[in-house]
Amino acid sequence: MSVRLKPSTVDGELQDVFDVPVAELYETATSTGASPAVIRALEPRSFLALAEEQVARVRNRVHAAMAPDRDMGELSAETLRRDE
Repeated sequence: MSVRLKPSTVDGELQDVFDVPVAELYETATSTGASPAVIRALEPRSFLALAEEQVARVRNRVHAAMAPDRDMGELSAETLRRDE
């Protein structure tokens, strides 16, 4: 899935500010004569979308590793570090 399609916590705010969906903002940003404001807004948004996805993956791994039915003897930093 492309960064453009990954949701981000700032998507609603960007849509409110620019009055168009984020997907349209990306189309606008890649066109000739794109507004510098749109480009500046989308650069950190793209990074944020990737970072939020990674944080969610780590969170899910920690939750799965620490589930009540899991043996705490199996819990290790190496298991949590790996992205399976």
